[in-house]
Amino acid sequence: MTMTLIDVLHHHAKSRPKGVAFRIGEDVWTYERLVDEVERLARGLVERGVRKGNRVALHITNGPELAVSYYACFQIGAIAAPLNTRWKSAELRPLLQRLQPTLYIGQADLYRRVAAIDCSVVPSNTRFIVGDTVDDPWAQPLTRLLEDGDARPVGAEPDVHAPAVLLTTSGTTGRPKFVTHTQATLAAIADSASHLGLDGEQIAAIALHMAHGFGLFIFLACLRLGAPIVLLERFDPDAVLDAIERYRCTGLPRGACDVWRAARTPTGMQAECPLSADLPVIRRRLPISAAGAVLRIVRDPIAQFLGRDGGGWFSHLRIGVGTGKPHRQRRRGAPDR
Repeated sequence: MTMTLIDVLHHHAKSRPKGVAFRIGEDVWTYERLVDEVERLARGLVERGVRKGNRVALHITNGPELAVSYYACFQIGAIAAPLNTRWKSAELRPLLQRLQPTLYIGQADLYRRVAAIDCSVVPSNTRFIVGDTVDDPWAQPLTRLLEDGDARPVGAEPDVHAPAVLLTTSGTTGRPKFVTHTQATLAAIADSASHLGLDGEQIAAIALHMAHGFGLFIFLACLRLGAPIVLLERFDPDAVLDAIERYRCTGLPRGACDVWRAARTPTGMQAECPLSADLPVIRRRLPISAAGAVLRIVRDPIAQFLGRDGGGWFSHLRIGVGTGKPHRQRRRGAPDR
């Protein structure tokens, strides 16, 4: 029987409690710490009336709170519903009306877009805020939720084939649609990433938002397969390059071409990206010096994981340092794009 996402997390916590699950800035999260915080939040959710099948709205950028919230929902069988952090009040209101969340966890700077939404949509006593306090009598700090409940472990034996995550489409062709994933499908997607060579010897830098499909999938895959993560709140070229250099990251989900494109280079120093001949989907003109900067920083080959949000394929590229020549390794049966 395949181990669930929660089973694997607890296995890591027992077998290597001090192993790094992820780090964000100077804040290091071991598997032991992650499991402890997941248990605390799961108890708080149960104490506040969240049950199997209830939806929990997550309005948070990449960070520990988002990771802990996902796994706390998995632990008790609730449905995690991440919200697009770019959406305004006018876009969030109809989505939340359809979602009808039992509880809302949001970031202080994002909550202002939700504050005025009617309490019949987002109950007033179930709004919890990450970070700074907000000027709203109904909003409570997340620490209060973490303090709820007793110290007993929470385990609900969730149905792995029941909805576990509701992702939303972008809404560019109409109103956003919900895409349902179960713990079984999430585990299968994570397991399918094993061909990327993810293990405890690899370090992945993740700047993709975990409210979207590919960002969440690669995060879960790294945790499941034991690859330490350097988590970035958002994509920023300087921050990504700093992370690669400082922590010797060997994996960069889909981001390397963005790094090259965004890096500052002298005017006129332009040539075809060395990946262009290999993957037509990313034909772009990119600065030579930016590509060289990435290759100089990363002494070992750096892997790029390229994917479609919510899609079923990944490409694994390794760039040989000193040559700039990509060597594609494709999962058997994946479509040739």
